This record gives sequence, C-alpha cells and structure tokens, in this order.
Amino acid sequence: MRSTSPGQFLGTLDYIAPEQCDNSHAVDIRADVYSLGCTLHHLLAGRPPFASPDFSSPFQKLKAHVEVSAPPIRQRRPDVPEPLALVLARMLAKDRDDRFASPAETVAALQPFAVGADLPSLLRAEGALRVPTTPTVRTSSRPLSVGVLHSFSGTMGLTESPVADATLLAIEEINQRGGIRGGNSRPSFAIVGRTSRRSRAKPSG
Repeated sequence: MRSTSPGQFLGTLDYIAPEQCDNSHAVDIRADVYSLGCTLHHLLAGRPPFASPDFSSPFQKLKAHVEVSAPPIRQRRPDVPEPLALVLARMLAKDRDDRFASPAETVAALQPFAVGADLPSLLRAEGALRVPTTPTVRTSSRPLSVGVLHSFSGTMGLTESPVADATLLAIEEINQRGGIRGGNSRPSFAIVGRTSRRSRAKPSG
C-alpha cells in the first residue's frame, strides 16, 4: 500500500473517474461504478470511451474524463439495446450523484441483459478459452531418479538420517499411490561436506 501526496492520483487513465483526477482521497464507491462503465464500454465497443488516437496523451485523457461526455455506445454498436445504453450512460455520468449508488445496484440494472449468457462458449468461439487437453501419462517402467542434496553444514548437518529416512518414506508413499506420471521413483542422494560422494537407492515398487 502507498499513499499519494497532494497533486498526485492513483488510477488507470482509460478507466479513471472524473473525481479521481482532482482528488483521489475524496472518492467513494461510485468511482468504481464509473470505471466499470468504462470497462463495459470497452467490451461493447472494442475501445475505452476516451481512447487513442483521439485522446493520445495522458493530459487529454484526464481532461476528457472530467469535461467530455462519453460517446453514446450506439454510435459504434447500433445493435446494443437502448435500455442497456441508458444503463451504461448512467454508469459513465460525470457527476457521481447521477450514477448508481453501489456496485450491487449496478449489477441489478445489468442483470436482465445477461440472462441466458454463456461466457465460456463465447470465449471458446473467440479463441480466448483453451480447452484443457488430457495430459500424457508416462508409461515407461524405468524409474525416475529423485535427487536429494544433503549438506553436513548448518542445522541440517547434525545428522543425515532424518533427511534420508523422510525422503525414502515420501518416495515410498508416492510409489504406493501410483508413482509420478504413472511411473515409480528412485531416490539418489548426493552428500556434500565430505570428500566422498555416494548414492544409494531403495528398490521401488
């Protein structure tokens, strides 16, 4: 979390409420209603209300949010129902007293237009939703080698036994439950902190 100094504001330029441009500490939940209206306009029109190139600089965008009425959605999308256009216009009102008083009130106004909507199908049709594929199951009988690096320095260096035993028990339980990706695992230990290295394996399965 961070605080703003006088003359600073927090917000995303394409979705910021007019009152945020003046004093971000004096906003209330109705600023979120305005931002949601900008998002809905973007979804319906393919661009935010005050997008480039018409409003290319940050100053132009801020000035537009404060002074310029949002373009009626039916100018770009004549197929948008008039009642929905009115809801959107209210969400984008410059005076927050003219907006919906809360997100719940906004949802209630938008809900009739979402009846029967199937978002997953729409996303699939647009190629935005990937259908999960069945993962490839490893069927090789050759066990996976699980490497365990153990150091004799620090708190873990008190003894090798607890680490080794815990690892062996974990691998044994994994193998009993079907292994990793369809195959059993085999532990392989590398001991550091001594001049010699050794590996040991416990038969799997």
